[in-house]
Amino acid sequence: MTAQEFVKTIRKSTCLFPISNISNRTIQKAFIDQNQVSDIVVYSTKEKQELSVPQADVLIFTSPSNVRSYYSRCNVDSKQQVIAIGPSTGKELLKNGIVDYHIPNEVGEMGLIDLVAGLRL
Repeated sequence: MTAQEFVKTIRKSTCLFPISNISNRTIQKAFIDQNQVSDIVVYSTKEKQELSVPQADVLIFTSPSNVRSYYSRCNVDSKQQVIAIGPSTGKELLKNGIVDYHIPNEVGEMGLIDLVAGLRL
């Protein structure tokens, strides 16, 4: 829905998207005319090989690559609350067998704060 609204707002203009080397290009894919879209890779996402993971009541995943990296080395305790920052991160959680997770109702920090505040810890 966000991508479609963005495309409507842009109309016939062009957009430059600074992205990671593994971007899903969710917004860009919504453009019918791909000539309106330019991508520039400005950072590389690499999985950390060694993790020192402290005990936590809430796990917040901000990208699919976060999920892949974490679950390749760690497991979720059934007492932990799991949050996906958005739908693509949620899909990656599902691929890793995590079905009990939350997504904020509102995009951004305030949506995340509201969600965490409403959790029963």
